[in-house]
Amino acid sequence: MLDQIKTVLIKRCSLDTRKAVIIGVSGGPDSLCLFNILWEMQFSLVIVHFNHGLREEADKEAFLVKQMAEEKGIPFMLGQRDVRKYAQSSSLSLEEAARNLRYDFLFEQAREFKAQAVAVGHTADDQVETVLMHLLRGAGISGLRGMLYRSLPNAWSEEIPLVRPLLGTWRYEILEYLRERNINPMQDESNQDTTYYRNRLRHELIPFLETYNPQIKQVIWRSADTLGADETFLQTTLDTYWDRAIAMEGEGFVGFTKASFLEYPVGLQRNLIRRGISKMQPGLRDVNYEAVERVLDSLESSQMNKKIDLSAGIHWLVEEEVCWLKMGESLLSLPDVPQLADDEQYRLQGHETLILGGGWQLHAAVLENIEGINDKVKANPDSYQAWLSLDTLPMPLFIRGRKPGDRIKPYGMDGRTVKVSDLMVNMKIAARARARWPLVCSDGDIIWIPGYRIGYEYQVKEKTRKVLHLTMRKQ
Repeated sequence: MLDQIKTVLIKRCSLDTRKAVIIGVSGGPDSLCLFNILWEMQFSLVIVHFNHGLREEADKEAFLVKQMAEEKGIPFMLGQRDVRKYAQSSSLSLEEAARNLRYDFLFEQAREFKAQAVAVGHTADDQVETVLMHLLRGAGISGLRGMLYRSLPNAWSEEIPLVRPLLGTWRYEILEYLRERNINPMQDESNQDTTYYRNRLRHELIPFLETYNPQIKQVIWRSADTLGADETFLQTTLDTYWDRAIAMEGEGFVGFTKASFLEYPVGLQRNLIRRGISKMQPGLRDVNYEAVERVLDSLESSQMNKKIDLSAGIHWLVEEEVCWLKMGESLLSLPDVPQLADDEQYRLQGHETLILGGGWQLHAAVLENIEGINDKVKANPDSYQAWLSLDTLPMPLFIRGRKPGDRIKPYGMDGRTVKVSDLMVNMKIAARARARWPLVCSDGDIIWIPGYRIGYEYQVKEKTRKVLHLTMRKQ
């Protein structure tokens, strides 16, 4: 067993005996075994214990772990939080809340001590239970592979790995190791409580499965190990397609280029979605099948701009050119279209340049020498510039966002009046960009929607004498 663990420490966990390791020690058999092995191998250790305060024995366990650390001259750090209060405020189960707080504290100490890794005592038995939990809930490869010997990045850090050196060691081997060294671990009576889901798997489901195959735990462990290798290969391959599929990425959102995304097979689409979700919610357990399928179903629909709730506050939104994964109310990136701030309004008197939001500018020039202007208007290659007849255009102009009831007589529609909101839908402007799209107005009329249409009554004609040239640019 020790030779196997030594190999794991070097090859699969990539640990160096000269650099500090934060080790989470509860006082139970698994963490005590891991601690003692690392200590025997002369690793530089910092013992970290988190007191959940959920059981009567919690304070005693914290004291005993501290005493053990002091006897061996090893730094000891104790963390404690009100787990019940945190669980209620975060709408989490007690198990999940305790886990979050424990790992938060472990990685906080890892950063403080500049540790090379955080080590925890998950065993081969824990791996089997984890895989079964994921299987029963419905999971992809990343769930069925179970836990990894070395996880980086993880839910708590992009730089500090979480390592599990005992992931290939069975609990009976650990108990035998402790007996040989006369080490008496503390026993957590809650591990026998079958009201907890994991305990029911451990004490009821696995013994039942062993009546079909006495080696079922070994079979599940080997399958997880095989899938772990397959998933590593898949993620490496996925890197290439991720770079091709991503349109843009930012705080709380990922945008896929719709055309590229639709070209990929379903299996690849599913994995891109899962990776996108994990980037926004690294701590989120394997995303369930139904959530991913709702995303795929939306790609078959002709309905645009409909937000789909997935899980943990993550939404999916399909637009004309981009498919978005976003967290809550994250503001999606609109780098290539003009947007005004809420209630922002500008006044344009004549020949001047206005600095708008998002790095955009609106330049206005009054042209009195308009020879050949009609040819320029007809050949206009840039929808973000417009020539307007000042003969019919009351000044000043105002630049504002859309208001309820806004209407325009668009050039090219024979003087018919249409709702600006309907026109924006027909022009396929993204729904979230419409309200703050800048409109150029005069005396209550909308005379130009930059990037799209000018008003019918303000077009340059053969007899026009004076022209206003408007240009909108992003600097």
